[in-house]
Amino acid sequence: MTSSGKMPPEEADWSLIHSSFKVFLLLFVLLVFLLCGGFLFQHLEQEVTLEHFYATNVEHEKQKADLLKSLWAHAIVLGEDDWNQIATERLEFYERQVSRLTGSNDAKNDDSSEGPWSFMDSLFYTFTLITTIGFGNISPRTGGGKLATIVYGLIGIPVILTLLDEVGKLLSKTARRIFGIDDAKLSLALLFTVLSTGTLFFAFMENLTWLDACYFSFVTFSSVGFGDIVPTKHRNFLFSFLYIVSCLALLSVSLSFWKCYIDWTTEALLVKLLRKQSDRSGERQNAVADDRRNMNASRIPEYNQPPNLNSDMPYRRSGKKVSDDYSALDSINEE
Repeated sequence: MTSSGKMPPEEADWSLIHSSFKVFLLLFVLLVFLLCGGFLFQHLEQEVTLEHFYATNVEHEKQKADLLKSLWAHAIVLGEDDWNQIATERLEFYERQVSRLTGSNDAKNDDSSEGPWSFMDSLFYTFTLITTIGFGNISPRTGGGKLATIVYGLIGIPVILTLLDEVGKLLSKTARRIFGIDDAKLSLALLFTVLSTGTLFFAFMENLTWLDACYFSFVTFSSVGFGDIVPTKHRNFLFSFLYIVSCLALLSVSLSFWKCYIDWTTEALLVKLLRKQSDRSGERQNAVADDRRNMNASRIPEYNQPPNLNSDMPYRRSGKKVSDDYSALDSINEE
């Protein structure tokens, strides 16, 4: 460290190299972890979910055939008004059945031609699991899948948190070194960068409106994940993964700065209040001490005061006054 508190250029370069190596190592580990998770969850969930998926489709087709048969049967014997009423009731019943069936089939996306829990679905699920985003559009049904979710979460979440911390440090060091801006400006710049680029990215990739894309980027990067808007295109997963990890790291750096700023502000306010209270207590104690001194001074006896040389009090309190009185009394008796 130099006298100004900054690291020498050689140490700064080595710190950046060390951080970069650590980030790439963690990225490699995480990608391998994601690929293994994709294969694992596909193996555990796809067969069971496909059976449910095909059973749902069969039930859907049966409901549709029953609807058409019922409408055709009533069309032959009923008038137009009666037929319209029957058709409306049958359509409402059919829509309720379809809603029930499609609501149970929660693993659909635009790129999934293989049915639910394809490899890309499993990879996407693993990613949302370890990043704690959890959109909720796909979830395991089997006991093995639920157990694997617990194990993968316990292992993957600390890894992704470490990666986000290292990526955030690396990006903030690089930005601070290149642009030379302080932490407050850097955090605002990072927050603006995350939201603006996220809006552009998701508006282009997912065909969202600008407002929906901005809303979805904030919900995703803050790992809230309401699930009302869910990514449906998994073609560019690797690019999306790297982009989302980078934005998560940038947002975590920005939010960490504002957290520290709020902590510092509350601590400073608390110290100020305590100091003001201490000053008031000190003033009160000084006033009480002054009152006590004044009361003690008013109660001092007369004999403790400095003697008055012009008074005859010392003479009256001395033995000479007594002997003089006795001498005067004796002279009177003799006369």
